[in-house]
Amino acid sequence: MVLNIYAILNYSEAEGVDLSERAITFAKAFNPNLNIIAGDANDIKQTYDIIIAIEVLEHIPDDISDTFWKTLYNKLNVGGKLIISVPSVNKPMLDKHFRHYNIEVLKKEIESAQLLNKFKFLSEEYIYFEDKIVRVWNRFSNNKYWIFELKYLKNYIWRRIQKKLTKAPSNKGLHLVVELIKQS
Repeated sequence: MVLNIYAILNYSEAEGVDLSERAITFAKAFNPNLNIIAGDANDIKQTYDIIIAIEVLEHIPDDISDTFWKTLYNKLNVGGKLIISVPSVNKPMLDKHFRHYNIEVLKKEIESAQLLNKFKFLSEEYIYFEDKIVRVWNRFSNNKYWIFELKYLKNYIWRRIQKKLTKAPSNKGLHLVVELIKQS
């Protein structure tokens, strides 16, 4: 089951927090009505029913990873969901990342923060794997020399991308999406 983030986000109130002004600007471009503040999540007094950390954990240095996990745990209500998306070990490491994940690495990180028994794993999925046809199409159709567009071909490519985004085998998926629930 691939998570339907839009259904999850159908709340009357939603907030975001990030240390990076650049990341906030990017997030507001996609979510103009979302209240996003610059700062540390530890400074927020409120707790939440759902916390979503999309492409965040890989940016957290090893020496503060346990603290970050404890912050997520403390800001989540009992019975609340924590949804995480991280780059998988199948994706090449970027300079700005401290690690990439598979389910074992993620569980070891949660265990290191002494929280493994406080969360129940509801689902885990690998999504998106690079498709050769899509890669060639992107390179051919949109480059610095020309933009090439055929509606029929574009629709075919988009359907192919959607199929590749929904689920991938663990050895090919470029992102790992995990849904956890806080038990205590």
